Amino acid sequence: MSQADLTMEGHSGLIAGRAFSMPTKKLAMWLFIIADTMTFAACLVAYGFLRIGTANWPRPFHSITNVAVMTFILLTSSLTMLFGVQAAKAGDKAGAFRWTMITAAAGILFALGATAFESRSVRWTPEFLFALGWLVFVLSFGAIWLLYFLIRRAAATRVVSLFYLTPPVTALMAWSLFGERLAPLALVGMAVCVAGVFLVNWRIDGKNAR
Repeated sequence: MSQADLTMEGHSGLIAGRAFSMPTKKLAMWLFIIADTMTFAACLVAYGFLRIGTANWPRPFHSITNVAVMTFILLTSSLTMLFGVQAAKAGDKAGAFRWTMITAAAGILFALGATAFESRSVRWTPEFLFALGWLVFVLSFGAIWLLYFLIRRAAATRVVSLFYLTPPVTALMAWSLFGERLAPLALVGMAVCVAGVFLVNWRIDGKNAR
């Protein structure tokens, strides 16, 4: 056995333990963005099916131009924030400050546009407070903390596989809380998702046991 083989064998545990050469927090943020993209994509697809299948679809309150402008401002602020982070990493304090101020200005412009087009009337009902608290504490702080915790305790592949349980769990919550009907095709899809996640984690456990 050569020295190179011995070196590779000695470092095999280190390579297998860390699948991606990036910090945990950065990996967690990328996984969160991917999960968020998948969620919004599912919402858009569902909206498209409902829109096509409904003859008398109500017209939206806002025009498509206003929505397009607000979306452009929101995406632009994300891009300028990325430029600011890159400038900060490069040690360009002036550039980081400039891009941060542009991002803040875009955020203020977005807030002003939302204020101009919205009615600004809020009904502080118990249902609204529960939904607001769920969004802030469970889906934001709780979800990010749980994502960090899982990445530190388990392999990245196992954590990513758990994202595919989001649609079945959401369907079950809608069924139990709001009385949504679960069609046979939906049950089949849920079973496929659960089986796929099980197979992925079973293969990981089998490889770790060897």
